Amino acid sequence: MFRAKNEHDRTNSTRCNFFSVEAKKNIKELFYLKLKPKKIYEALQERNFKITVNQVHNYLTQLRKQKFDPTTLSLEEVDSWCQEKSTIPQSEDETFIVSFYVHYEDDTNDDDEDVIDDGNKFRFFMSTKRLLKIASTSTNLHADATYKSIWQGFSVLVVETSDYGRKFHPFELAVCSDEKQQDFEFIFKSISADVERTIESNFTPEVLVVDGSGAIRNDFMKRFNTDKMVMCWGHMCRNVEKKLKSLKVGTIRNEILDDVEKLQLCESE
Repeated sequence: MFRAKNEHDRTNSTRCNFFSVEAKKNIKELFYLKLKPKKIYEALQERNFKITVNQVHNYLTQLRKQKFDPTTLSLEEVDSWCQEKSTIPQSEDETFIVSFYVHYEDDTNDDDEDVIDDGNKFRFFMSTKRLLKIASTSTNLHADATYKSIWQGFSVLVVETSDYGRKFHPFELAVCSDEKQQDFEFIFKSISADVERTIESNFTPEVLVVDGSGAIRNDFMKRFNTDKMVMCWGHMCRNVEKKLKSLKVGTIRNEILDDVEKLQLCESE
């Protein structure tokens, strides 16, 4: 049964009251540090809070509404907007919706890939013909979600490439109601199909540059039949330095960091 929005919000609010004020304080602190939900949950586990993943997600939804204001578009409006903007333009630089997917929670279509999941869901990504041309010639692919760019309270997913001068070239922005493997599967599948449809070329990246996200890694291997992946250097350094803070001897800390940097010179995979 499709549930009214205010009833849904009351249910989420009730669930959030099941854990302590101290836990909420910690979640809010980590949220404003711009940590991802998974990292927030892991940090709470390290601090010995008895809390579930769903409780964390429900409370984060409330915090996003407080910070970014409540969502102003309904799912029906998102659906209509995506359909309206899906026509491929003549201009090389006019933005259009390359692909989109909308699922209503009361939709009982057995062929729906997300029918096992509850709730309303949407996915869409946008680009331009010029940016899709860049994608068609790219051999490396960067993919991640950013919580610094927010649309309607949802994080924006960015897919881009980089050149020999270490310059980034984004070729699509996506917004999904989740950040699961199915969402990245949709994005990679859509890019492949629409580069071929729009540019009449193939999208065959050889290397993925990414953080530790299993959702992105798993679908990249499945979609492009390659396991060549590079851990993002910035993500790696920040995590290593965080772990090394527990070492009391500064010289050992510096030696380990030096060893990690020297790994970059290794010729062997």
